[in-house]
Amino acid sequence: MNRAQRRRQRSATRIRALQRRVEETGLPGVVDGLTGACRDCTGGGQFILLPGHRIIARVFHDDHCPTFTGVTRWAPVPDDGT
Repeated sequence: MNRAQRRRQRSATRIRALQRRVEETGLPGVVDGLTGACRDCTGGGQFILLPGHRIIARVFHDDHCPTFTGVTRWAPVPDDGT
């Protein structure tokens, strides 16, 4: 397992633990600092975890991003598995 795979696994474990805490307490949880949220710019992202296993995803586009300005539609960045 390489470094990127270990980091992804740790991140997934921490997000699942936060989701369990959200379900137990009924309070929302926030995952900040996500990188690579847009394929057209360097915008970051955020997950807001809600009870009932619901998630709101927010993308913070750069001002010059074609998606932000309405030129193209937003699409998720595919996970290359590395």
